[in-house]
Amino acid sequence: MTARCPVSHVATEPSNAGLRVVRRSALRTGLAIFGDPFRALETLPAHGDVIVTSLFGQPTVLLAHPTPVAEMLREGRGTWIKDRLSRRTADVFGRGLLLSEGEEWRRQRRLLNPGFANARFDAYAHTMRARTAAAMAKWPVHGTLDAAAEMARLTLDVAVRTLFGADIADRDAHRVAEAFAAVSDFVASPIGMLPIDVPRWLPLPVVRRHRRAIAELDAVVGALIRARRGSNAPGEDLLAMLLAARDETGGLSDAEVRDQAVTFLLAGHETTALGLTFALFELGRRPDLKARLFAETDATPADAGHEAFPFATAVFEESLRLYPPAFALSRENVHDVVLAGVPMAKGTLVVAPPWTLHRDPRWFADPMVFRPERWCAPEPEAPPLGAYLPFGLGPRKCIGSRFAMLEAVLLLTGIARSHDWTSLDEALPPLQPAITCRPKGPVRLAVRARQPLT
Repeated sequence: MTARCPVSHVATEPSNAGLRVVRRSALRTGLAIFGDPFRALETLPAHGDVIVTSLFGQPTVLLAHPTPVAEMLREGRGTWIKDRLSRRTADVFGRGLLLSEGEEWRRQRRLLNPGFANARFDAYAHTMRARTAAAMAKWPVHGTLDAAAEMARLTLDVAVRTLFGADIADRDAHRVAEAFAAVSDFVASPIGMLPIDVPRWLPLPVVRRHRRAIAELDAVVGALIRARRGSNAPGEDLLAMLLAARDETGGLSDAEVRDQAVTFLLAGHETTALGLTFALFELGRRPDLKARLFAETDATPADAGHEAFPFATAVFEESLRLYPPAFALSRENVHDVVLAGVPMAKGTLVVAPPWTLHRDPRWFADPMVFRPERWCAPEPEAPPLGAYLPFGLGPRKCIGSRFAMLEAVLLLTGIARSHDWTSLDEALPPLQPAITCRPKGPVRLAVRARQPLT
């Protein structure tokens, strides 16, 4: 009998010894990052562990070592806040959990925690399995499809049903997908990257598209919220919990509900969709790995919990390692600090890029190879704390990380139970550095049915 892979791995505490602190000119840093950002992030460790520089006149520190990354993210509140570029997405996300700070963030986290309690996950899992079955019924017996578009559609369907307790029409799903694409395009555009806030009334095409995207999101989300408020039926969805949530200061306002809904709508499908897209692409090039996934899936009941699929879990963990959707985490300090021995004045931009840390051979053997077994070998690799950050770290670690892992494993095994697939391209399309790391073009798969999904 083949031994089961352990699902979890334990990170070790990083060492503070021997950090290489270097200073780099703003011009060299800017040319590298804005010329080929993913390559620039990947090669940071060759320059140093802590790179002190400047971007657009703002003092900037790039962290290429897990020690200061873990220190910064674990310290969190009271010292570090979301950076300026992140805060400029407030016209999209408002003051939801993603961008709120201090006591406001703590209150929201307390009110939202029940939505991610263990008791809710059986209902979430049931929805995830049912929506995967419905999606697989629409896949061709033989044909081609775009994995990125299919995974975005499926995870958005799951997010809407678990968040709002509702169906989403194909037209509205398309509107949401287009809106998030427009928001990402704006963030990645030269206008969006400027160090100053650009007035949203400017008649520039990218700005107009951004405004329309926010209006579309507000229209779709607003209609779903109004429908949920008008329903007397109890629900297991997050929106029902949000509307009923109370503490000593009262409940959430309509604006707060809207901000949380938009935040979770993006976070609830975008990261998982991208992780699954990259996983399907890599598996589609590796028949050996795909056969192992099929063997695990076929030998396990369809209604089993995600813990029963350790190899599928490892596949998704490895996808998030090699292609972290949240490719760069950024913070600013609210007062003068010393980090990694470097004095940092208030308002310094500190960037902790998972893209750099996840691909560093010091922490991961053969880092450029898609190797799920690194997470489930008899002795899984245990990178130091701060070297693997698919959902962040510390007090602001993503509240939905368990939801995302559950969803990814159940969707991936549901797909594997139903269809086989092969990647049609040797390489991924170019990746866009925006809110997330997204392919700029289709990720093409040839698919064929294996057996009906039950």
